[in-house]
Amino acid sequence: MGLLDWLRRVTGSKAAAAEAPVDEAEAPEPASTPPRPTPARPKAAESPVAERLRSLPPGDAVRRAVASLRGEIDPVAATGLVRMLRELSARDDLDDDASLLLAEYFQGRGEAGVAAQVLEASARRPGDGALRARLGLADLCIERGDRDAAARWLEELVACDLSFPGARERLRRLGEGARPGDAGATLLAPDARAGIGRYVLLKELGRGGAGAVFLARDERLGREVAVKLHHGGGGREARRARMRAEAEVAEAVRSARVVRLLDVRPEQGALVMEHCAGGSLRQVIARGPVHAEQARGWIRDVAIALARMHDAGWVHRDLKPGNVLLRADGRAVVSDLGLARRSGERADAVEGTAGFTAPEARPGEPIAPGSDVYSFGAMGLALGLGEHPAVARLLQRCLAPEASARPADGRALVAALAAIA
Repeated sequence: MGLLDWLRRVTGSKAAAAEAPVDEAEAPEPASTPPRPTPARPKAAESPVAERLRSLPPGDAVRRAVASLRGEIDPVAATGLVRMLRELSARDDLDDDASLLLAEYFQGRGEAGVAAQVLEASARRPGDGALRARLGLADLCIERGDRDAAARWLEELVACDLSFPGARERLRRLGEGARPGDAGATLLAPDARAGIGRYVLLKELGRGGAGAVFLARDERLGREVAVKLHHGGGGREARRARMRAEAEVAEAVRSARVVRLLDVRPEQGALVMEHCAGGSLRQVIARGPVHAEQARGWIRDVAIALARMHDAGWVHRDLKPGNVLLRADGRAVVSDLGLARRSGERADAVEGTAGFTAPEARPGEPIAPGSDVYSFGAMGLALGLGEHPAVARLLQRCLAPEASARPADGRALVAALAAIA
């Protein structure tokens, strides 16, 4: 059964793709130029909030800064606080609670390298904090698919405290294969050969609130694909509804800059998509500074994808570095369409990710493209483009508290980027 046939059956209507007025054909590539070294820039001025917190003991500064970043704070102050937290992550005099809080914050930002640095320092210290740090390090290893390293951290933890909460359960799950089906996605052991029809699951690539994504091999066509297994929470019908929504958006929004949906397996709760070998922008950011020209190319790709979505009447609602993938050729594509909704619908809950969600995204409020524009601005700052003057001005407009002060939608973003030399 083809994707269109399946969508017609479950929705009772034809899933027709809207015309694509903005895509590669209407957004010509800029002239190819060799990458230029980014010139040294003067250090940004310290924000007043960060300056005040620097006078506090390191642990208190971490707690206050993280609490501020999780609330409503202007982008300039947020940039200063994140810079301060990166500096504090290199210190060895943080208390256990502050270390774990700092690691959790950077892990949530997609900066797994910084989180690991903090946890490794904590794991070397005596006390209960070292045990919790080992558990956190194991979770980081599981997230990046390194089962052997995760097992080593967990074995160290169990050797110190056999009954430490969660450690033995994680070790047990590392030894189990993936079980696609009514229970949803589980962890995949390195030697497992679980499959969904012609798709053999090879290893876990990542997981989130909706499900887990696995690298798989299409045995019929001899190619690697990505298989998203939706969690079984809420029962089979709830899972089918989530799948139906994500598949419907993928079919309606066909673009060279949106991840391609290849197959739907409703009985197993699985969506089969193209495999993007370059990983996510979240992983790129975690590895260190991003070249400005490269980052500008990626946000241009994202703007094209948003223009296509908004023209088709959809709003993504969870745009962030972790949901932008890189193909083998280095081009960026927008993924994870599970939270997308029709423009104009009323939100029934606050969705999205802290730091990338627009202030107007509240239950009962109408869903509009402006929320994606806000997320686009936050993502541009996360890529380090706040130091490029012309791009920075656009990003600040995107982050305006009032949606009416931002660029209207993805099409406006494409035009604004094209106007920047």
